[in-house]
Order: sequence, then structure tokens, then C-alpha cells
Amino acid sequence: MPFDERINTSNLEAAPRDPPLCLSEMVACVRRLGAAYETYVRVDMYASDRGCVFGEFSSTPAEGRNFTPFGDRYLGELWERTFPDRT
Repeated sequence: MPFDERINTSNLEAAPRDPPLCLSEMVACVRRLGAAYETYVRVDMYASDRGCVFGEFSSTPAEGRNFTPFGDRYLGELWERTFPDRT
């Protein structure tokens, strides 16, 4: 689901696409990685003819730079709601 506003100023926007056939596999994989980290982690997954493929992960995407005020607010509120004892 697209956001109403941009989150980051450095990423190009693309037209929405249909979810990949391996979406449930992707979600299961990133949930396992997120649970292992016990904190926020951005995980890049790619859809291929063989299913999902891991790309990379980062605990500090874009080194925390180039986020719009909406992006800062959205991600900050999500962090506080999800990890209230880690702020």
C-alpha cells in the first residue's frame, strides 16, 4: 500500500505494481530476520523465477539521511510504539 506522502527524498518513486507471487515467502523470511535482530532492520528481498531472493539488510538505511518530515515522524512513531523501552 503506497504512503500518502514521500518517506525519503533520495529514492525515486515508481508506479505501484502487483505483489510478487512469492510475497508470503518474502514476509516470512524478513520476519525471521527481524525477530533475530530484536530491533528495526530493513531487508531487501527480490522476486525471481525461483521464488524470493535475499538482497541485503541494514539497521540504518541511508545512514538516517534524506528522510522527509513525514518519514521521520512515521518511522519515529513506529519505533516508539514497537520498542517503547529502547528509545
